[in-house]
Amino acid sequence: MSAALVQISPRWRKLLRDASTARGRFIGIAVAMAITIALVVAILIARVVLNREMNRNYLDTVPPSAILSTEGVNDELLAAVRAQPGVIDADRTAYLSARTQPPSGDPLAVVLRVVPDFTALRIAKFYPQSGAWPPKTGEVLIERAVSRMLPLAIGAALAIELPTGERHSLRVAGTVHDPGNAPACTATSRSRRSRNSTLRDRSTSCKS
Repeated sequence: MSAALVQISPRWRKLLRDASTARGRFIGIAVAMAITIALVVAILIARVVLNREMNRNYLDTVPPSAILSTEGVNDELLAAVRAQPGVIDADRTAYLSARTQPPSGDPLAVVLRVVPDFTALRIAKFYPQSGAWPPKTGEVLIERAVSRMLPLAIGAALAIELPTGERHSLRVAGTVHDPGNAPACTATSRSRRSRNSTLRDRSTSCKS
């Protein structure tokens, strides 16, 4: 044993001596390092899973590859767009800018998406979370992230003002989850959806 110790450098001999005299401390250090490594690995795995699921959730909404803004999109024009070479699918919807006044604070800018048929969403899909589905004419569905910033119970009235000064009151029918839109806390506008025919405009979304 003494011959073996002679061949060990002084640095390693000191390390072995310290380890034998402070075994509990070394065990604690080893456990702490193991826990740290396990936490780092768990964080990396969670990041990989989160990125994968966020990407999958976004693609499941069938996001449009192009959005064409126009007016007067009838069934014939929509069918002609869908028949174009390279176009996998196409749909029409409308986006309207408006403002609303929350119970406290400054007015909020909102974006209303008009959906002709909630039961036949083909592009830029979103999913019901609570309340009625589909909503009735004159009702609105609020993205669930927006409901934290604009607390309105189901059945409450959402008062909006259009850029023209025209005012409307829409009944909150429920909440939805829209993975294809940026969260309301980071977006410059707030998302709303309505079937009110008096607010209807038209645009075309293409998926290619």
